[in-house]
Amino acid sequence: MVVFIGCFPASQFACDIHVIRSEEHPAKKVFDIGFFVLLCVVMTLFTIVQTKIVHYSSLAYFPVAYFGARALVRRLELHEQTNLSDAGQPSLMPRGIRLTVLLCGILWAMIFLGLCLIGINAQALIPMIRDEFVRGNLSMPVTWSYRSLIAGAGLFVSVIACWRALNNSITGAVRTIAWGVSLALLIFLRSAAPNIETYTQGAPIAFYQSLQGQDCYVLPLGYKSYAHLFYTRKEQRNSPIGVGIHRDHFEQWLIEGEIDKPAYFVCKSPSANDYRNNPQLEEIKTEGGFTFFRRKHILAKRHVADHITIVMP
Repeated sequence: MVVFIGCFPASQFACDIHVIRSEEHPAKKVFDIGFFVLLCVVMTLFTIVQTKIVHYSSLAYFPVAYFGARALVRRLELHEQTNLSDAGQPSLMPRGIRLTVLLCGILWAMIFLGLCLIGINAQALIPMIRDEFVRGNLSMPVTWSYRSLIAGAGLFVSVIACWRALNNSITGAVRTIAWGVSLALLIFLRSAAPNIETYTQGAPIAFYQSLQGQDCYVLPLGYKSYAHLFYTRKEQRNSPIGVGIHRDHFEQWLIEGEIDKPAYFVCKSPSANDYRNNPQLEEIKTEGGFTFFRRKHILAKRHVADHITIVMP
């Protein structure tokens, strides 16, 4: 479902794969088989993993786009073989394909519009939200413009135009939706995506960036994230491997062990009370739905072997 909705509109056109002829050139058969196997392998692995992140299935974009293009080309060939003009053809694309393009396109347009409207009215929505973490996210200072709504509105118009054009001209429909999706993404990524990033992880990213160049340990508590590795430009010497401690014991060692340099921690605000009661931790601030701590006591530098004996059974 993630690939079907996310790879719009290629995945919708690829659903018309049955129209591809089996008696075509052998080279095309090889490509068809190869891309089909690739798609099956990627989708099987993506189904097995528990974390459903879009870029985990990004290798599926190639076969999806390939089969979508093949189906469109074949539909054009069938249309030419009928010796009918576009106006004389009642419908060039099956009704089910046209319907999926319409529904998925409208869904994406509503998502774009909805996210922008939530951001524009964030301060008014905060009192109505019970989730402490979401309230903290929306409390971040972000400047929105009504121009960000152009992306969703433009995509909605292009989807309707494409749906209508699929009855008469596949070429015109593809050109319309290609321009519509491209412009909508360009506008959304420039006007809305940075604001959404500020809501979701702006506070921790700013905190991580402030620690760049410092010889210290940084670790998220209670949730998985790789942001601290990138935005602090973390060196291997400040990792579990660098200090010779198993990663399963790294958090315990940073909080309770004999560390030789500052240690900083980030957790989501709803779980902050679990760490506020720890005498080894000192709260720095709470911002954007996240709470930041640092280790109170730092001991003199000792040999790594001493550290290992503390945490290893």
